[in-house]
Amino acid sequence: MTDEHHLRLLTSLFLSQTTGVLATEKNHLPYANLVAFSYSPDCKFIYFVTPRGTRKYENIAANRNVAILIDSRKNNPLEFHASLAVTGIGTASELSAEALTRHIELHRERLPGLDEFICSPSIVLFQIEIERYIIVRGLTDTTTVYP
Repeated sequence: MTDEHHLRLLTSLFLSQTTGVLATEKNHLPYANLVAFSYSPDCKFIYFVTPRGTRKYENIAANRNVAILIDSRKNNPLEFHASLAVTGIGTASELSAEALTRHIELHRERLPGLDEFICSPSIVLFQIEIERYIIVRGLTDTTTVYP
């Protein structure tokens, strides 16, 4: 991460949130849905699980380019000026069996309420290698950060 301030900002937001909106695309049709996520300490990678056979799994198989939005919204228009939204843009890949063992435990620790889902045999753990983050504070303050 090029800037320690941005790394602290990302880490603080990621610690405060457990879900983000994953955007995928297939055949020029966008698709977005909620995913529970974990992340690497340097914020270069974001992880999520999904069962095989889901639309997001199929979309990623066809096009590995994804975006994930993680934000601090309170759903109160009076607080929009204080909101923080981060879009991570990168490439998703299914983790190998060796990497899966290491990262699935970290994912389970962060999301203990999803333990049964995460350990299901049909589940795949994906890693998004982040190319860049677009950080938006309030309504107009935008910064791009490259991890």
